[in-house]
Amino acid sequence: MRTSPIIDEVIMKLRTIGLISTLVLGLLAGPLPTEAQQLGKIHRIGYLSVRGPDREKRRLAAFHQELREHGILKDKILLLSTVTQRVRSNGTPT
Repeated sequence: MRTSPIIDEVIMKLRTIGLISTLVLGLLAGPLPTEAQQLGKIHRIGYLSVRGPDREKRRLAAFHQELREHGILKDKILLLSTVTQRVRSNGTPT
């Protein structure tokens, strides 16, 4: 069955309006942008030792304990980097 050109034109306009409405509603209903929470200042402490890591365990554990007692590690405002290097008696790395 054949429809008239006027009906075809009306159907095309309704489909176009439906498509535009769907796109606009999709954009409006989508997630709204939010601002990210600003990070506080993070302090860095570097610790370099010529002793092996096994000899520094107690010293670093005491340092961590002291930081925890002052609430520094709990608040995560500190980044602690530890680098150890074993050294021979003549001063050269192993």
